[in-house]
Amino acid sequence: MKAAVNPWTVSSATLALAGMIISGIGLYFIVLRPPLLPEDVRYMRLSAGELEAIGPRLAMWLTQVFRCSAATPSPPAFS
Repeated sequence: MKAAVNPWTVSSATLALAGMIISGIGLYFIVLRPPLLPEDVRYMRLSAGELEAIGPRLAMWLTQVFRCSAATPSPPAFS
């Protein structure tokens, strides 16, 4: 009787794990991360009124930024 052969080599398992980690990071940026962190607001040095005034435009821009940055690592993980 022949022994079962493991089709997963160490290198292919490592590559698959790295792809899953990168995909997880992408999903984190798309789903869980808030658009602005407290340190982002402090860096921009905006008052609450100024932030509310530019809020809609900033939200649209941040949505586009996170879609692009989160989607970038995902295709190599699934190819």
